[in-house]
Amino acid sequence: IELSRSSIIDVCDAVIVPAILRAEEDHDRGTLTDEKRQRILEHINEWVDERLEMMKPSKPLFGPLAEPPVDQPGILCVPASDRADEIIAKLFEAAFIERKVSVRIIGPRDAILLPCDGFTPSAVVVSALPPEAVTAARAVCKRVRVNEHEVPVIVGLWSAAGELDRARQRLAAAGATRTVISFAECFALLESSVRAVGRRRSASSGRSGS
Repeated sequence: IELSRSSIIDVCDAVIVPAILRAEEDHDRGTLTDEKRQRILEHINEWVDERLEMMKPSKPLFGPLAEPPVDQPGILCVPASDRADEIIAKLFEAAFIERKVSVRIIGPRDAILLPCDGFTPSAVVVSALPPEAVTAARAVCKRVRVNEHEVPVIVGLWSAAGELDRARQRLAAAGATRTVISFAECFALLESSVRAVGRRRSASSGRSGS
């Protein structure tokens, strides 16, 4: 895959996320030093930052200076645990900005504060990279559910392999709506949800203005 010609979703699923997963697995096995792991992650992080700088609008999509447009609800992405999860959350942000969908990232312990800053997401995505993913993702799901009982919560166990039924059951018990393993699967699942929320908000706005 040529990075310059492929969509970010394709690049993430086929190249970048598997590379991060391999580095994490090698680090856990002791065949990759802390220094080399950090260097790999920072190299990928720099690439993501460069893509985001090129893609982001000059004005903020969210925050005190801007509100999300009525017809385009946003997605909230929460890294489950460590640096690798944070970088993949940023990859997720870039992939969805490429598709003209607004994304906001918050820390895993901030999830309990939803809704915050006047922002109520149409869906929450928990970014969790195996092998140590399910426990941290469960904790985030529980925090989200403290204040948000209706919003869909999608857990991305990125590039997870093998039998996932047990993991899905544990995550569902913690409040996850669905569990996915790829950006493409996540985007397909969220696309209809984002559009549905946009239609509901547009209809509500039309009724209030009539």
